Amino acid sequence: MTLAVPPVHQATRARNVFPGVVEKVVPMGLYYKVQLQCGFPLIAYITTHSVDNLKLEEGKEVIASFKATSIHVGKKREKV
Repeated sequence: MTLAVPPVHQATRARNVFPGVVEKVVPMGLYYKVQLQCGFPLIAYITTHSVDNLKLEEGKEVIASFKATSIHVGKKREKV
């Protein structure tokens, strides 16, 4: 998955391109878990370098793009 900050949109062969807003940025060791709201929840795992380079923080508008082969679908957990 690629994240970009508007208005920049990188040229890509990815067919799935969604504007969204960062909801959470959670450190997880060598990577960060970035939760986006794109009209649906989207989670990306990215490097510390990418978080710093894109200056990601909650509320920031981004553009997520990815190829269909990189998608992992998970079952939504019910709250107890």
